[in-house]
Amino acid sequence: MAYELFFDGFETYASTAEMLKHGYSAVPNLVNSSGRRSSKCLQFANVGSQTAQKLITASTHVVVGVAIKASTGAGISLRNGSTEHAHVWCAANDLVSASAGGVALGTSVNTFPYDTYMFVEIGVVVGNSGSYEVRINGSSVGWFPAATADTQNGATTTIDTIRLWGQSYSTSYFDDFYITYGNELVWLGDSRVDRLLLTANTATQDWTPSTGNAWERLNAGDGYVESDTDEATSLFEVADLSYSPLAIHGVKVGGLIKKSDAGYREACVLAKSDTTVVESTAVALSTDTLGFTQILKTDPDTGAAWGLPAVQAFQPGLRVKV
Repeated sequence: MAYELFFDGFETYASTAEMLKHGYSAVPNLVNSSGRRSSKCLQFANVGSQTAQKLITASTHVVVGVAIKASTGAGISLRNGSTEHAHVWCAANDLVSASAGGVALGTSVNTFPYDTYMFVEIGVVVGNSGSYEVRINGSSVGWFPAATADTQNGATTTIDTIRLWGQSYSTSYFDDFYITYGNELVWLGDSRVDRLLLTANTATQDWTPSTGNAWERLNAGDGYVESDTDEATSLFEVADLSYSPLAIHGVKVGGLIKKSDAGYREACVLAKSDTTVVESTAVALSTDTLGFTQILKTDPDTGAAWGLPAVQAFQPGLRVKV
């Protein structure tokens, strides 16, 4: 059994354009200080056509979780392209409803609160004899069916698109978004996605900042670091996590990289735990900025689940590959 993991706290983006570079499409506005912890979140403003989509590897088993605060209504849709296999809809001060296989399933016993964050999860096994479940704040909403539910809609047998969407001409907020997908259902429950800012350069510092210190330029986004030397590497210290989590589901490194000349260039982002350095897949660069992401479900130095000491000592970085 195996699964892949994606998660996002929406804290690293300075603009909608940056979200598009990290694999989203049809993205609404980003706002500050409206997330669950007075931090940045994803906002659907008071307009129509409010959706944000994230593509995943086509999978038969998918779980999606996200904190939702709705003034009217908001939901999660699990799709294969334009074909929807299942969705959950949370109407503020009204009942939670869902569908699977193109058929309405029913409504919850309790109402979804107005303008209050609730952690909503939906898990689906796609098939004519599949299954689904919806949980709010860790509890089933009350209409989890038998294990043989028809969740297949038409001929498509996998899910490859996750859509977050809000009711037209209302305001909805999304925070702490995760997806697990593959050939098993993996529920992470109500989870936090925390951004750890850079705090210092390490001794491994081959890239040159546009001015001042490299870590400060990357934190502030008011400059850049650069190198055209093959295997040039820069690593950075990060801030400590401010609390002790019950479990750490993964560590993500991300970056925005482009080239400034006509030559062929590749680059990757790095994750260093103790003495082990893991490269992301190297990507051919463009003069347009590309988003890089590497997610590690386990500590690469031990092969086991992440522990707090390893996260506190973790070093992200970047490397030229050609």
